[in-house]
Amino acid sequence: MEKDAPYDYYEALGIGRDATQSEIKKSYYEKARKCHPDKCPDNPELEAEFKKISQAYSVLSDPEKRKIYDLHGSYDDVAGDRPYTQEQIHALLQSIFGDGNFDDIFGRAFAGLEYILSMKQNDEDIPSMSPEELNQRNLEAQEKNVEEVYDRMRTKLFSFDPDHVDKFKNEIEIDLKGKLEVPGGVKLLKLCGWTLKNEAKKHSGGKLSWSRLSANVSEKKRFLSTNLKTIACFVTLDGAERRLQMNPEDQDALKDIAEKSFGIVWILGLINIEMTIRAVCKKLLSDPSLSKEQVNKHKKAIAFLGKMYYDAAKSHGDSSKSSIPVINIQGD
Repeated sequence: MEKDAPYDYYEALGIGRDATQSEIKKSYYEKARKCHPDKCPDNPELEAEFKKISQAYSVLSDPEKRKIYDLHGSYDDVAGDRPYTQEQIHALLQSIFGDGNFDDIFGRAFAGLEYILSMKQNDEDIPSMSPEELNQRNLEAQEKNVEEVYDRMRTKLFSFDPDHVDKFKNEIEIDLKGKLEVPGGVKLLKLCGWTLKNEAKKHSGGKLSWSRLSANVSEKKRFLSTNLKTIACFVTLDGAERRLQMNPEDQDALKDIAEKSFGIVWILGLINIEMTIRAVCKKLLSDPSLSKEQVNKHKKAIAFLGKMYYDAAKSHGDSSKSSIPVINIQGD
C-alpha cells in the first residue's frame, strides 16, 4: 500500500493554527457529515476525504499529538513509516462509528479486529496462528467489549424509576445531544433504538406471546435483508479482484474495490453493533443475581431508552419509511 501524500491537517479541517479544541471539533463534524459512509459509501473521492479529515482530527484533537505535529509539521513525523498504524485505524473506525459518543451503548464496533491489529503491532506471530486461534482471540476481545458495555449500561439504567421517569428522561435528553451531533449519529441512534426496543419485546411475556413473536419476525426480516446486501457487496468485490488479477490496469475494477470496501466496513460495523447490544441486553435480562423485580425494571428501562433513541432519530432527519432500520450500502 502506498503511503498517503503529505497534507496540512489545519487546511484539511479549514481552521487556523490557533484553533481551539471546540473549533476543531465543530469543523470536523461539519465536514464529516458531508462525506460520512452512512450518506455516501459508494463514492471513493468522498471516502478519501473522510479518511483525510479523520486523520487530521485524530491528531489535532489530542493536545500531545498536536504539539508533535506543530513542532514537525509533517505527516511522516506523526504517522511513522507505515501507511496506517493500529492507532490510526482505531481513530478512523471510531470516527465512523460515533466518535466515542456511543461507548455506553455498544463500545467499540470492531473490538476483535482492533485487538488483532494491536497483536500485529506488538510483533506477535499472527501468521503462525490457526484460523481457530485467531477466531478465539477475536471472540475474547468481543466478549470483553460486551462486559464493559454491560457495566456501563447497568449504571445508565440505575436511575430509571418506572413510576417517575422524568429524571431518567432528562438525563437521556442531555446525552442525546452528543449522539445526534456526531457524524452518522442519527442512523446509529435509530439502529440502537430499534435493537433495544426489539430486545425488550423478545424478553416480554411467554415464548408464544405476541410481543416476542413479533420481535423475532422483525429480527429475521432484518437479518435476511442485511445478509443479502452483504453478499452482494462481497460478490462485487470478488469479481473486481479477479478482473484486477487478470488486468492490473483495470480502472473499473479498482473503482469497484474502492467503492465497496468502505461500504462493507459500514455494514459489518453495524452488524457488530447490533450483536453487541443484543448480547448486553441478554445479560441484563437474564442475570441470575437479579430479582424478578429488578429484571422487570431493566426491561422497562431498555424499552423506554430504545423508544427515546428511535424517536429522536426519526425526528432528526431519518425519514426512511421502514420501521426496521435496514443496513444499506446506499444508506437508508
